[in-house]
Amino acid sequence: MELMVEAGGWPAGSAMIGVGVWVMFGLWWLALARRGETVAVRLASFGVVMGAGLAGGGVVGHWLGGGASSLGAVMGAGVVGVVAWSRCKDRQRRADWLAGALVAGFAGLAMARIGCVFEGCDFGDVLPPGDGLIVQRHAAGTAAWELQVLTGKLSSAASWSRPTRPFAPMMVATFMLGSLGTAFAWRRFGSRSGGVAAIGSLTLGLAACVEVTRAAESVSRRVGDNPASVLLYGAGALALALLALQWWRNGRSPLRMTPESGGLE
Repeated sequence: MELMVEAGGWPAGSAMIGVGVWVMFGLWWLALARRGETVAVRLASFGVVMGAGLAGGGVVGHWLGGGASSLGAVMGAGVVGVVAWSRCKDRQRRADWLAGALVAGFAGLAMARIGCVFEGCDFGDVLPPGDGLIVQRHAAGTAAWELQVLTGKLSSAASWSRPTRPFAPMMVATFMLGSLGTAFAWRRFGSRSGGVAAIGSLTLGLAACVEVTRAAESVSRRVGDNPASVLLYGAGALALALLALQWWRNGRSPLRMTPESGGLE
């Protein structure tokens, strides 16, 4: 089975980044409205988080390459989240904000990454013929096609690149499943059950695994044989895993009803 991607013509990357921002805004707005936060708090918090995300995306994208901008956005927003977490003393509020941020952030990243699927700005390693159940090809003129021509892996007369690992589609699936999973855990078990943080950790861990499939030539910073982005995603996954473990150890099990969350915790 092949996933054919014809890039060019439609500015998929720019369009879907815009869609991703609006999706994040909408879900964040709903999450804070559920908590009863004021309109001013909802607007200000999103503005600060989005500003930090854009700054982080710019810095990390410049350091690791444009394809790592989404990782930078996660890191920038995460820094703001850690600061807000340390200043807020209301544990339930902190947990609800974290859950809302994970649901909105993962969904927005999934939407933005759809642009990469069609534009071909991010791509995976070249696969030998016949390998892989799902592969991705890139049309002539895309970054993957040009790289294969420059490295002698492809003739300049070819209309499509050689098959590559479906890096961008796997990222879309990872973040979309992460958003749906955290939303389900939040509704079913409550934000302080540890389930939300655990699914967030799993999502970032899977993103780190997907990063390993990225084409080596598209990575500007490496740690040993792996892209530096793998370690950064892994650090985020570890932080959320430790948080989930702490909540679990504190006895906030999924079978405990709390009036402040209105559901199971």
